[in-house]
This record gives sequence, C-alpha cells and structure tokens, in this order.
Amino acid sequence: MLKQKGGKKAGSVARKAARATGAKQVRGNRASRGGTRNGKLIVGNWKMNPATPAEVKAILAAIKKAAARAAKAQVVVCPSLVHEGLVLAAAGRSKVGIGAQDVFQKSEGSFTGAVSAPMLAAAGIQYVIVGHSERRALGEGFDVVREKLGRVLAADMIAILCIGEARRDGQGVYLEEIKKQIRDAFHDVDVSVLGRIVVAYEPIWTIGAKEAMQTSQIHEMTIYIRKVLLEKYPADAVKKVRVLYGGSVAAANAAAILGDGEADGLLIGRQSLVAEDFSEIIRIADAL
Repeated sequence: MLKQKGGKKAGSVARKAARATGAKQVRGNRASRGGTRNGKLIVGNWKMNPATPAEVKAILAAIKKAAARAAKAQVVVCPSLVHEGLVLAAAGRSKVGIGAQDVFQKSEGSFTGAVSAPMLAAAGIQYVIVGHSERRALGEGFDVVREKLGRVLAADMIAILCIGEARRDGQGVYLEEIKKQIRDAFHDVDVSVLGRIVVAYEPIWTIGAKEAMQTSQIHEMTIYIRKVLLEKYPADAVKKVRVLYGGSVAAANAAAILGDGEADGLLIGRQSLVAEDFSEIIRIADAL
C-alpha cells in the first residue's frame, strides 16, 4: 500500500476519531445503509476524455454490457459536457446513469460558458459531481461548492459531493480539514434531501498514485464522515448518505476497498476510460 509520512500515527488519530461517540450508530447495520440497500455505486469520471465520439461510443458500449449483467451494482458515467448529448442518446434505456462533471452556482444569468443545474436536469442528467479536487485546485472554495450543491438538489438531481484532505499529518489536522469541508458544504442542506447526496472521499495525496490508501484507513474515514454528519442530522437520515472512495482505484484493489474498506461505492477516474477494467470493477462490485 502507499506509504505516507506519519502514516501509522495519522491512522491512529483517525481510529480514535472514528470511535468517538455517535460513530457506532451508523456502523453496525450495513444492510440499512444507502449504498448496500441499492447496491454499490460505481461512478466513472471521464474528465477531459476521450477525444472523439467514436471512442465515447466504444467505451460506453462495453460499460452498457457490464451494467446490464449487474444485478445490484449501480453504474454512472460522467462524460465531458461536449459529449453529454451523445452519451445520453447512446445510453438510451440502459442501466447506465448519466452524470455531469460540474455545474455553475447560479440558475440563470449572463455567465458565458456556464451551465446551470436546471439546464442539466432538463437535458436528462441524473447526477452531478460537485467540488471535485481538480475544481478546487483552480480556486473553487467551499462557499461556491455549497451553492452548487444547493442548485443540484433544487433541480432534483443527485449530487456527488467530493471532499478530501491535501495531505496527512500525525496530529489530526487533516481530520479538522475534512470536518470543515463537510460542515461548509452541508450548512444549508435540509435533512429531507440527504438521500440525494453522495459523499465521495478523495484523499488528494492518493490521486494518480500507484496504489490507493490502506483499506483500514478508508474504513476509518467512512465512519468519521458519518460521525461528522451525525452532529447535524439524525442517524436514520445519515444512513441514507452513501460514502464513496476515490483515489487510484483499479480492478486489483476494488474488492478490498468495497469490502474491507466498507465504501458504498467508488469514484473512478482514469480506469473508467479502460472499458475492460471498468467492466471488471462493476462485476466485482456486483458480487459483494
């Protein structure tokens, strides 16, 4: 597994936080959690790929076949905006859900190049990624993320909210960073819409690495995220929030992340463009 500075000490800090009062309320009955209730959620974020419509069609055709064979796992692909129409048409009535990689924080107005949540919803988009680390690296703060989250929910779509620390430390500072991200994003969120929010935990220091973080650390963080949500919402509502993992996910580690890590699903970048690998991940998720 990927080693990081202060890894053991950081893991110990996370374990203590995860064991804090309230975490056990959502840990025990996995069958009642949103992810296991409807199967694992596998999301492919295509980013600024592929280059041509022909490649889009080829990748999607393979994913459609894999999704059709899945009895439990749910599959979503998030193509680039220029390919949304093509993917929506090609997906048709298949079991592949279609998402967007981003959305503008306003519903209408003179904002050149922007796309609003109502526009996405009207086009047939079901999911929207909000607050991805690559957007935050361009200067997007959680004040903007909060606005985007609200717009997506108001348009009756499902939001995939990305959170994650830039680096780990042995003093637990990264835990405070995660807590602040969650509090900022959920500040205006009513309990009634929690079932339409998916939290994707992306530790930024693992993105593009050779391996994902240790499954024990993933498990600790899924518990910690739910603990923070429990500070604001009742346990029965928090159970509806799926917690995905993203960061160097591959077919070789998917089973361990979903099983031992107890993630409700995966947010996958580059491997979602490799049809054979992404199809195998879907198969693995469906077998759990």
